Amino acid sequence: MRSDELRATDLAKHLAEGSAEFRSIVPIVGRDGPRSLLAGTGNLLRVAGDAFLVTASHVVAACAELGGPAIPLFKQKRMLMPTIEGIRATDEDTHDVAVLRLERDAAAELEGDGNAFLST
Repeated sequence: MRSDELRATDLAKHLAEGSAEFRSIVPIVGRDGPRSLLAGTGNLLRVAGDAFLVTASHVVAACAELGGPAIPLFKQKRMLMPTIEGIRATDEDTHDVAVLRLERDAAAELEGDGNAFLST
């Protein structure tokens, strides 16, 4: 490995210790039995007190085929399978954006694991 390459664990540590902007980015995985497959990433946002996960529509579609999206909670060494209150997705061919409203408990678990919600 070249000295300028970051290992995945180094990157995760850097992101966990970073600013709120970095800590608002989360990996989104789909579960295929015991395996976790990276489907994409999302950003955590808070608007008027409500918590949202913003990602691409194709990420949500890929996870739907695997039982729904999961977000790794690295400090707790487990997966959060958030209950989604609602999904608003655009036409995949036009904008490829999905906004998922998270329940309060899921938002609290994400914050407890060191993630941050960007707010408007």
